Amino acid sequence: MDVNGADVLEINQACARLVALYCRYVDDGDHAALIDLWTEDAVWTSIAGPMTGHGEIARYLASKPATVSRHLCGNLLLDVIDSDNAVGSCDFIALIGTGDPDRPVIQKAGRYEDRYRRTANGWKFAARVMRLAEL
Repeated sequence: MDVNGADVLEINQACARLVALYCRYVDDGDHAALIDLWTEDAVWTSIAGPMTGHGEIARYLASKPATVSRHLCGNLLLDVIDSDNAVGSCDFIALIGTGDPDRPVIQKAGRYEDRYRRTANGWKFAARVMRLAEL
């Protein structure tokens, strides 16, 4: 690894912020900001399957019904590969509803497995895989 301790701390902070912004933008329904968290060639594997690149991610987000959600991530573990690449994982809980008190809230839990890449515009997701937990 060609990075020093200060670089590792900076990379860890940037990637942890990326994870937090993902949750915030998903919950706020801010699709443009959410898409900007990904590299142009990123692969996002969700319950809908794999999506590659900004175009596929944007189409997926546009197809989803409006919901009220809160995503909570914890147990974030990051490993710096080199000055431009890192990998990590975090556990998540997602509470998803329609805003209608008579309809049940969907509860999901699992783990995100991520690859991060430094770009000219900062750190981005190069890949994110959602793995649901068997609850």
